[in-house]
Amino acid sequence: MFYILQSIFRFSISSPYFSKNNLINVVSTLFEHLILINMKKILLSGLMLFMMVSIFAQKNTDTDRSSAEAITQVLVEKYKLTDVQTAKMLKIQQRKLKNDAEIAPLEATDMDKYLAKMSGNEQQTNFSIRRILDKDQAKILTKEEVDLRLKRAGVSSRMQKEGASTIEIKKALIKVN
Repeated sequence: MFYILQSIFRFSISSPYFSKNNLINVVSTLFEHLILINMKKILLSGLMLFMMVSIFAQKNTDTDRSSAEAITQVLVEKYKLTDVQTAKMLKIQQRKLKNDAEIAPLEATDMDKYLAKMSGNEQQTNFSIRRILDKDQAKILTKEEVDLRLKRAGVSSRMQKEGASTIEIKKALIKVN
């Protein structure tokens, strides 16, 4: 680039037909062309980046969908869900997995926030599940919640006796299913 400008300048000085205004016009035109070329490169790079991100997002969505379908199938058998309930349960499980994926990076950076959000996600999921169940199905869910609380209480008391910190206990309790 520098060499091109230098040769144009030398030519303009030695040429009687080339004025200062012509030199300015040539240089400005060159810069305009360079800017257009760079803008094209930037736009194409951005488009390719967008396409790559969307491909990776699609792969994650497919994985989440298959995981949500597997979890939903287990719950269909457990609660004897109808077709309408099954469709709603699939949406609930997809939302839970999506939220879990969004919360996961916090585990490495802000443990308190991570634990609070995971707990909130679990409570919201259970609330959503309870809303779609009938009375007999809700009894099964209530029994499972009681069993889970008892299981977590046992883990908590055992870890307290071992001298674990509060955060370690909370982290272990989130993972107890």
